[in-house]
Amino acid sequence: MKRNLYCILMVLFILAACVPIPQGLDQAATATQELVEGSSSRMDLPAPVLLEDGQEVNISLSDYPTNPDNFIIDTRTNEEKMALIRSWAPDDVKKEIALYNAEFERMGVDPNKIEYKASIVDGKSWALYPENRITGTLYVVSINGIIRPSIDLFGYLDRSVDDDFFDLTTVNIDNAQVVGDKSGWHVFANIENGKVTKWYDAVHDQINTIEIEPTPTPENILRIVEVDEAREMIRRNEFSTELPRVTLEDITSGRLLEVERKWIKEHPFSSEVVPVDLVIEKQTNYVQTFPGNIAKKTTFYEIGFETDPKLDYQKNPNLRPFKIIGLSNFWDEKIYSESGFFEDVTHEWEPKKGISQFYKTIDEKGSFFLIISWVFQNPNGEVFIGHSIAPAFASRYYFNRTFNKTSKVNGEWISWEYDTKIRMMYDFKSEPFYENMLSFNALTNYIWKNYPGTGPKPLIDKAVSSDSFPKELETTLFTFNFYQNYPW
Repeated sequence: MKRNLYCILMVLFILAACVPIPQGLDQAATATQELVEGSSSRMDLPAPVLLEDGQEVNISLSDYPTNPDNFIIDTRTNEEKMALIRSWAPDDVKKEIALYNAEFERMGVDPNKIEYKASIVDGKSWALYPENRITGTLYVVSINGIIRPSIDLFGYLDRSVDDDFFDLTTVNIDNAQVVGDKSGWHVFANIENGKVTKWYDAVHDQINTIEIEPTPTPENILRIVEVDEAREMIRRNEFSTELPRVTLEDITSGRLLEVERKWIKEHPFSSEVVPVDLVIEKQTNYVQTFPGNIAKKTTFYEIGFETDPKLDYQKNPNLRPFKIIGLSNFWDEKIYSESGFFEDVTHEWEPKKGISQFYKTIDEKGSFFLIISWVFQNPNGEVFIGHSIAPAFASRYYFNRTFNKTSKVNGEWISWEYDTKIRMMYDFKSEPFYENMLSFNALTNYIWKNYPGTGPKPLIDKAVSSDSFPKELETTLFTFNFYQNYPW
């Protein structure tokens, strides 16, 4: 198989010598066609380059990539690709590398520091490009100030190494590599998590950014991490990195619910469960605000429980219609990024030299926030599954206060059996300082405002009037407050 760039060579050779920098893709294609039609009288065209099977593939400038969905992520190693092109066209590879090396010497760059890499579109074309193995810099060929869309020197391999006819321009894309397009063209691109996020359009000399939707957590990773397992993770100091990761979409789409429903089916409530009344409660509390780390008051609205004072829920957990069933790592890169959460964290903590702990958490894909999954048995016996967001950076504190087996109430140690009640916050007063993303209340406020349907508030009156949580609230996001000082 040989690289077929017959039309590419013809077009680019002419463009480099005869036309200004294209102002648009359609214009470039039109100008190219005019030149091609009259080219035989103006210059000799490069000889056709055939594929290994003898077939010729026409690749024109009008085919140049515009849709990143057609990029091909080649998982072969560079060694494998270089071996292939050397087997197809050993003389071409040798000549092209010699031309590159001569230019690097003219630039004062030691050719021994250069590694040559290949990009292949199977059945159509290949391209060769240099990378500085020390700095990681990639280079693209330009002739007469025009960046070559083919990115390399193919079509000029008959030129002498002493002929200074081209320049090498650096590619300004972080962690770039060359990927092929289904058309047969090749472009410089940044790849993250197997997807192209940026690519260099050589026709228009511009870098295009691609908005990538985060991939939801794979279903086989979603699982219930019960309190005992989470407690052991904390003991090993591996809490945030071992929890299953969930995104907001995992909650709103019902994907997490499917896993939780299976769990509750295997761990049903006791037949002794006694219903409770739901009430709306309002409280004013202090929150830390940034910058300045100042405590300010704000108002919170919660769902509370009214219980039968004759029943000792503490000593008989089977009577409670409420369970905390598991915890997850809320790691939604899209929301963290667009909300400005990371920027606020780094801006606040950099002067305090405490930023390293946050970078460590980000790098390890640990969590800043938890999702606490809980279930409530409605009076009609139907089980409701709810989700609350909580700060993970205080996980030891919350576990000690919320999930301990025992707690001292009125001078007596009481067993809680991990079912300590939490009050589900469904609303709070939106304060100006919530525009800063450093608190979990601020992040929740951002989600409620920017993702309609994620806030429970519209259905709370219905829940309280019926003492039942409607199913529609299973895909919303509560926040929470722990409370454990009266019989439950």
